[in-house]
Amino acid sequence: MIYIAAVAVFAAAVGFYFRQCSIGFRGAAIDTLIAAVFGWIAGILIGVGARIGMWSIPFFNGTEPRITFDGTLQVVLVFSLYGIGLAIAYELFFRQILKRRGLIYGLLVAILSSYPLASAASQQLSFSPAFVPMAGITLLVVGLMFVPFSILLELFLFRWHECRNEAAEALTGLHAG
Repeated sequence: MIYIAAVAVFAAAVGFYFRQCSIGFRGAAIDTLIAAVFGWIAGILIGVGARIGMWSIPFFNGTEPRITFDGTLQVVLVFSLYGIGLAIAYELFFRQILKRRGLIYGLLVAILSSYPLASAASQQLSFSPAFVPMAGITLLVVGLMFVPFSILLELFLFRWHECRNEAAEALTGLHAG
C-alpha cells in the first residue's frame, strides 16, 4: 500500500504547485483544507467498507465474527483517515484529469489497492481459496470501500466549487457596480 501513498503524495504535491500558480497560495491552501475535511467525512464510507471486509474473514473461515462497538469505531475512524489523503490527491490532481468523475477515481483506487488488501486478507484465512473467487470477492469488498467514498467526495467538492464560484461572481459584481 505504500506505493499508492507515494503516488498520492506526489500527485498532490504536483497538483498543489499548479493550483497555487493559477489561483494563488491562499486559494490552493483553502482547496486543500476543504478537500481534507470532505475526505475525512466521506472516508467514513471507507471505514464502513473496511469493517465489512474484516467481518467477512471470520465468516469465510466458518467462525463466528466478533463485532464490538469499540472495534468497529476504531476501524471506521482509522480507515476514514485514508479519505484525507485520497481526497487531497483527487482534488489537486486527479479531479481535472478524470473530468470530475468520482466513480472512475473510486474504481482506480479499488483496482490499485485490491491486490495488497487481498494479500493481507488471504493470510488471515484458514484455507487457500481459488484465485478467481478470491480476486472477485476482494474487488467487491474493496470497491465497497472506495467507490461510494469517491462518489460522495465528488458531490461535496462539486458543491464547494459551485459555492466558491458563486461567491466570486457576487464579489466581482459588487466591485463592478
